[in-house]
Amino acid sequence: MAPPAQARIAMVASLNADRVIRLDRRIVSGGRPRGTDEGPRIGGSGVNVGTALILAGHPVQLITRVAHDALADRLVAEVEAIGFDVSKLDRSLDHSPETMLLLDPEGERTILKIGHHLAWVPPEDVLDGADFLFLNSRNPDAGRILAAAAARRMPRIAQIPPAEHEAGLPAGSWPAEVFVASIDDLAPAAAADPWAAASRLAGPGLRWVIVTYGADGCDAIGPDGRRHHCAAPHVAHVVDTTGAGDAFAGGFTDAWLRGADIDTALARGSAFGALAVQTEGSVLKSLPD
Repeated sequence: MAPPAQARIAMVASLNADRVIRLDRRIVSGGRPRGTDEGPRIGGSGVNVGTALILAGHPVQLITRVAHDALADRLVAEVEAIGFDVSKLDRSLDHSPETMLLLDPEGERTILKIGHHLAWVPPEDVLDGADFLFLNSRNPDAGRILAAAAARRMPRIAQIPPAEHEAGLPAGSWPAEVFVASIDDLAPAAAADPWAAASRLAGPGLRWVIVTYGADGCDAIGPDGRRHHCAAPHVAHVVDTTGAGDAFAGGFTDAWLRGADIDTALARGSAFGALAVQTEGSVLKSLPD
């Protein structure tokens, strides 16, 4: 079943407080960079991907679990101001964990997570009223929300499960139609043959596997094994690479929802990603030209 061009999107993915530490030099083994704590800012894949889709005209419902403390109140207010529907947030966490983002002078980031909880897998009824599911979860049980969407014949895109879980998941347990992944997040076997790894997880309904390579562009791999490559747009000055992969996923998803062919969808995602690395913070402020 094809979703409408402006789809009502169920975004099952994270809302984070990203604490930014601005470094005076790149991180190297044995180095001693100095850092300035710039405090928490809004982040998380749900916000990063969802903001790109809201800017592109899609209504997005953010579905994740957050706390009921002052920091979470601030984050929820910010995503509401962006335009997210937050009516299905679960607010039962006991506190708001922070993700440490170490940013070097060239805009490259190192992510440090301390004491994070396992991502919440929502009940199936969160899909009520949605046309489309986007899933990004580090919980190995999150495939059941993809299965629920598949049972409803709902189109669905997911980030491929983390490398530490992917090999141990049962065949067919993550029935996505499209998987998106950074090459850095794939286990060695999956990086060597993305289609084989992804199709084992997704089953026969998988249509594409998208692999991003940062400044080296991206590939789409289909059932016939053919690779469609898209070069990354030239960026003269990188400001902040945080959220660039999420921005790519948002741009690609927008094009895919509108019925674009795979090469056009890759180019749309790449344009979003290129804009993201030129933007301070992980959340896009505008659409690419």
